[in-house]
Amino acid sequence: MILYVGNTNSNIQKRIVGVKHFCFEPAGKRRGHLPNPDCKVLLDSGAFADVKKKRLSFNAALERQLEYERHNGFVSERIVSYDTLIDEQLQGDRQIKSRWNEKAGWGAVKTTLAAAEFLSNHRKELEPRQLVLSCQGVTAEQYIACMKDLLQIAEPQDCIGLGGWCIVGQQRHLAGLFWDAMNVCLPLIAEKCRDVHVFGLSWFPLVREFAIRCRALGLNASNDTSRFYFELSRGKMFFPDDGRSLYVRADLTPAIGFYSSQMRSRRNLAADAELAIHNIETAYEFVRQIETWKPEGALF
Repeated sequence: MILYVGNTNSNIQKRIVGVKHFCFEPAGKRRGHLPNPDCKVLLDSGAFADVKKKRLSFNAALERQLEYERHNGFVSERIVSYDTLIDEQLQGDRQIKSRWNEKAGWGAVKTTLAAAEFLSNHRKELEPRQLVLSCQGVTAEQYIACMKDLLQIAEPQDCIGLGGWCIVGQQRHLAGLFWDAMNVCLPLIAEKCRDVHVFGLSWFPLVREFAIRCRALGLNASNDTSRFYFELSRGKMFFPDDGRSLYVRADLTPAIGFYSSQMRSRRNLAADAELAIHNIETAYEFVRQIETWKPEGALF
């Protein structure tokens, strides 16, 4: 399985030589630095950042993606359709993880399918980029309905994007809903396409099982996350034996070959560039081999 590493600090990003796949959000001022020209980019649509703003037209969203490429000097391997996210809401001026209700979800499905059709209609001019056509849905039934319509739009060379599931890391009771949808959707995808990407999912017992099931169906799986940089700012590091991020202390660091004055307390570990690079590269390699990981008390 491939992990596309999300935006990090620009000075760190260009030094992560052990990572070959990156995911960039075209909204905002954050640059998309690559450590070498052979790296692959999944260029997101900007829909996440637009939750706090007025949504753009499909054409304007695509132009924003292409301008981001021009500004940063690369052509993406993959480009994502401008879907509507069903697990993001505003609470006052705060953006929070909160699933929509089913009625509102149908509106998101309609917009998401229209976004996929728009990108598909521009596939010729977007070559050699692979289109990532996103699916959304609040219930399993709604997700499956969206997927069936999406696959009517998709071509065999496209990647199918599975949106709406990054919330499962915070609300793990939704894992059952995830499998209710995936048990139907993954075989449907395998009949039409070879590539599938699940957005923002980094709860590794679930990711491992997802990767195994995809491989059994002949699907190439990938995911993306920025968590292995941003968790450092909260004093956490990723430990591959556990498959999770833990708070660290100075007396734990000999086991991972690092010592930093930042580790004396739960402060911003991301201030240590070498530690941040180590953490991100460790997680990237872990995901590449995730099917061989044996989690303690496996959930599935």
